[in-house]
Amino acid sequence: MLEALKPYTRILTNNIELKILSLVLAIIGWYAIHVTISFEREIRGVPLQLRTQGGVAVLEQSVQAVDVTVIGSRQEVLALDREQLNVVVDLIEQELPRSGVVAIGPHNVVPVRGVRSLRLRPSSVRIQLAREEQKKIPIKVRWSGEPDGADVTSVDVDPEWVVIRGPESELAQTEEAMTELIDVAGRTKTLKQRVGFVSPSDRWEAIYDPPTAEVTVGILRRTVTITREAVPVAAFTTPGTPYSVMVEPMHVNVYLSGPPDLQGSMRASTVRAFVFCDGLVPGSTNERPVMVHVPSGSAAAVRADPETVRVVAVAGAPETTDKEEMGP
Repeated sequence: MLEALKPYTRILTNNIELKILSLVLAIIGWYAIHVTISFEREIRGVPLQLRTQGGVAVLEQSVQAVDVTVIGSRQEVLALDREQLNVVVDLIEQELPRSGVVAIGPHNVVPVRGVRSLRLRPSSVRIQLAREEQKKIPIKVRWSGEPDGADVTSVDVDPEWVVIRGPESELAQTEEAMTELIDVAGRTKTLKQRVGFVSPSDRWEAIYDPPTAEVTVGILRRTVTITREAVPVAAFTTPGTPYSVMVEPMHVNVYLSGPPDLQGSMRASTVRAFVFCDGLVPGSTNERPVMVHVPSGSAAAVRADPETVRVVAVAGAPETTDKEEMGP
């Protein structure tokens, strides 16, 4: 018997060192490959979708998102994000009414190339199905925050109505479609933004048609108006003009509109009123617009009252202010 086994013994013992080395390398290679393709990672907050037949709505869903543990090569697993995963529970074959606990697992994860789903947490979801209905409801815009030195003057939405689908019993209590929150903090001008809608309840997911709306939040900068009374009206002429000028009235009130700090920055001495009096005929009476000069950038709007004055050209040497004396 032993003689019969000798040929096989020689095969096993011949070059024993090389055989052992080959075995060790094979084990190391297998382990390296196993480690390479067995990298695990838990991806949290993957939305859980419940697929129902037409006319059926999910009245209650205890779990909105699940954590999925996947396995695969390190590169593939690390490149995977939550948006690439879909967890779907098919309830199309379920009959109404239906409530209870449905088990969920790796078979509910839509396959992704290069990775495999190992487990889900939690491993079940409590659901309740109901008859689905739809109705048309107005859209209510939600916004928060304070604009910078401005006020919200209007809020418009297009369209103004939306069709909502959901459980019949819940729709009876739903009167408005609430938009996602729009942040206007720090804004200084009108904001236009497309937003979606929030579900009326955490217990069920509403379906909206259309799914979004365009909101325009009118924002107007806050302004103040100050008055400078009895501002002298200066008459400007070109040097060498052969007539003098009389202005009636000699004073006007000036109204300035600008940002809230306008009152502190606008001194009375910086506001000047004047009329241009070139090209007049001696002895004539003319209506000329009153011009107002204020420091650059200090006011958004300026108005004189009255807006025009009578200018009488009197023959003789002028006693008016030259254009060169206008100053900055």
